[in-house]
Amino acid sequence: MAWRSQGDGYKFLRDTFTNVSASSRFGTGGTTIDPLIASPGAKYTIFIQKVMFLCTTDAAQNITIRDDAGTPVVAAFIATSPGLGLKTFDFGPEGQPMTKGQGIDAYISAAGLAGWLSVEAYARILPEAGLVPSNL
Repeated sequence: MAWRSQGDGYKFLRDTFTNVSASSRFGTGGTTIDPLIASPGAKYTIFIQKVMFLCTTDAAQNITIRDDAGTPVVAAFIATSPGLGLKTFDFGPEGQPMTKGQGIDAYISAAGLAGWLSVEAYARILPEAGLVPSNL
């Protein structure tokens, strides 16, 4: 993987492609952050590199970070009563690919939790199946 020699592979891919990282603070009344990340276009696939959740008010709710497809891909599930402090999900520099053309949402099972949610991600257009790269 050539970018690993470039230093921070996470940042390198976000700088090379379309950086769509986002963060949001929410209070105890929040139940959904929709959208957390909007899709930059129908041809783009979002790759989630890291999800960080800083819980400031613990409660018996959970959070699901997923795309907004009809059958969503789940990137991270923060369990019920996560406890105070930072929870991190690291998918490496290449990231977890989500459904093409879909944005990313955070679904909170009910009101009660409070904290800060951050998602580091980039979006890129993937080559279509069957295409052969050109040597030009």
